[in-house]
Amino acid sequence: MRNKIGRNDPCPCASGKKYKKCCLLKDASQETKTIRNMAGVLYGPMEAGEKDDFLNRFLFQNLEIKPFLVPKEKRLEFDRDYDSFLQNLTEAKTVKKLALEKIGFHKKELATGQDGKITGSQININHPIDLELNIFFKDFFIRGAMATERLSWLLDHWFGYNISFLFTDDEKKFEKGASSFKLKRDDPRFLILDSFVKSHREGWYSTFKDLRNKIEHQGFRLPQIKHRLDQNGRVEAVFPQFGQQTIEEVLEILWENLSRLCEEIFIFITSLELKPPYIIWQIPEEKRFQHNWARYKVAIPEYPEAKVGTS
Repeated sequence: MRNKIGRNDPCPCASGKKYKKCCLLKDASQETKTIRNMAGVLYGPMEAGEKDDFLNRFLFQNLEIKPFLVPKEKRLEFDRDYDSFLQNLTEAKTVKKLALEKIGFHKKELATGQDGKITGSQININHPIDLELNIFFKDFFIRGAMATERLSWLLDHWFGYNISFLFTDDEKKFEKGASSFKLKRDDPRFLILDSFVKSHREGWYSTFKDLRNKIEHQGFRLPQIKHRLDQNGRVEAVFPQFGQQTIEEVLEILWENLSRLCEEIFIFITSLELKPPYIIWQIPEEKRFQHNWARYKVAIPEYPEAKVGTS
């Protein structure tokens, strides 16, 4: 191992001069040049794959569809806009995961006796999670709403489909939006899109929207987590519930619906812009691994599994 050379030490080049008056500047210059010539930074992979194919689906489906709809010289710009939508959706998924992990961590600490010590008739919780759980829970709705709004902007800006009116309960806003939409009201494709969004709006989306409004405008927060002794005398947490559903169930259900809604709307709208003979083909579940777990690809009707390309 080479010892560090001091500034006043004899220069290792045997010139007889001190290092600072000889090769120090040359070595520093070479080190700077090496840093400048580095190719870049390699970061570890984000979660993706068969178990959690969210990112794979959205990334590879965009790579599959984009060349057929966006001119080559504008694809980087499109990628930046698409990435901002995907970033919001990924952040919603991330805070959902953090909320579930926080709940699981607290349950484990109680189960193993690391927290929830009993002194006399008092339960002591040394690591409460209410604050962090509230942050993650509320941020899920904020990020999710940002994702749907950004998706609406993306589809309008690049393809001319402003879908925001489909999510409103205001009849006047719906009529105004429908009157300027690219598809006519009696177009079967409009009826399919409207019916699809309406089924989501009347189901989970109403809960999502209601909670998001309460979070942003009414100071909503989760009720405090309670603690009690179970039948075996062990401390357990009693988490807030939404009807008969736990926080974990609510977040998982809303995430599955939110990600699927964004995916299906993006695929449907982009399919409207494809020129014949191309279509969007839904890949059979058992063959998705061949396509990096993407659910959809551009295809030709007669040969849906054949690889198609464009310039």
